[in-house]
Amino acid sequence: ESFKGLNLIPDEILWRRKEAFSDGMTSLKKSWYTSLQEHIESEVQHMYVTQRANSAFPVNDSQLEKASKLFPFNPPTTKEGFFIRQIFEKHYPGRS
Repeated sequence: ESFKGLNLIPDEILWRRKEAFSDGMTSLKKSWYTSLQEHIESEVQHMYVTQRANSAFPVNDSQLEKASKLFPFNPPTTKEGFFIRQIFEKHYPGRS
């Protein structure tokens, strides 16, 4: 509506169906979000088996429940967020 009648954007573009960036770049069968979640779960399992020390640790339900104690400022609320936060903390300790 903001651009209606201003002739800045052609009507066929202005009124076409819009999609979230991630939805527009993935298949119809599996969303980017689902693919990312599956990748995180796979990485978590792999890290648990092969590289437990000095890397991002696996994220399980128990860890996620305790996230606010480990990360009191803006604690992660998803396993994905917890995973990313661990990576951030590994490279930038104490800066979150």
